[in-house]
Formats: sequence, C-alpha cells, structure tokens
Amino acid sequence: MTAINIFLHHYFDDTGLLYPSGSKTNVFYVILWFIFLANFLTDRENNMARRTTHFAIRRFRPEFDCAAVGALYRQSITELGAASYEQAVIEVWRKWGENTQAIALTLSQGQTLIAQHSGRIAGFAQRHPDNHINMLYVHPDFARRGIASALLEELLISARRERVRELSVNASRVSRSLFEKHGFKAGEAEWVERENLKIERFPMTFALKD
Repeated sequence: MTAINIFLHHYFDDTGLLYPSGSKTNVFYVILWFIFLANFLTDRENNMARRTTHFAIRRFRPEFDCAAVGALYRQSITELGAASYEQAVIEVWRKWGENTQAIALTLSQGQTLIAQHSGRIAGFAQRHPDNHINMLYVHPDFARRGIASALLEELLISARRERVRELSVNASRVSRSLFEKHGFKAGEAEWVERENLKIERFPMTFALKD
C-alpha cells in the first residue's frame, strides 16, 4: 500500500476526519488534488533550475578567450541593445568585437574577469583604470541570471581591497538599471560621437566603503 493510499485509508475510510466516511467521490477529488500538487511542485523545481545558473569566475586569458569574448560582445550588443539603440548605432558599437587583437590588447589591462558556465563564456567585465569599470557584458542566453551582478560584485571587492575610494562607469541605456541597483549614482546623460553617430550614455559613480 502506497503512502497516499495509507493516508486516504486512515483519514477518509476510517475516521471521516476530513470528509464523510466511504465517500468515493471525495476520495477521487483528493487523489486529483495530490496529482495537481505533485505536478505543481515539479514545475516549480524545473523553473527554479532554469533560472539558476551555476558558473565560475576566473581571470581573462588572452591566449584562449578572445574569440569567444568577441562573439559574446557582438551578440550581447545586437540582441540586448536592439530595444534601446538604433540599428546604425548597434553596427558601430559592435565593431570592437570583430578584432581579436584589439580585444587582447584592451582586456589584458587592469582587472578582467570571465564568468564561465559548463566551459562556455557567459559574461565578462573589466576594471581599468583602477577606479573605472570599463566593460560589463553578458551573453543573451545568460541574461538576468545574476551573472552581471556577480561580476560587478567581484570588481567591487577587488577595488575595496585596493583601497579605491570611488568607482566610475559610463553606463549604457541597457546597463544603467543594473548599476543603479548596486548603488551607483547617475549624473547628467551625455552623448559621445562614434563614426558621426551620437550615442547616449550615463556617467555614474559609486562611493566605496571599507
């Protein structure tokens, strides 16, 4: 006899604690309720598993990571930036990700971190110079799974360890809300020019406490 059968037999057939004894209809509905509850709990566990991404954070390795970082950068801008910037801006913005030599040169400076999931690069971030967050990008497949926040927290920890008093960042329309969530304060929006196109960004600062 299964646990459910024992439960039904004890509470319904003998005591009538929850429903009148011998009510087959009530027993039938209770069984349906148990099936519904089991399915609900299973779906919830599956949804939680999909939202939870296990990843490791490590240092950038220019001899291995440049191609994957470039691809991530281009796809992140193309997909995540499409709702906030015009297509012409996207095309100009993503060009840096096509040049692996430029990627290696840029990201070899300062502190560059890689978030890796199952051998795949899910995001990267750079702090250079010491008091400035230069880049923070996440692959669209891993967006809103805590990776950007984890990378940012690691940069903040390192900056505190180095006794940096204030961090700055030029946030995009896409990333502004992330930095605000972590306590960065925005100044007036500004426009920078790239290949005769004006791109809006938001200078932000964060005071580090010991």
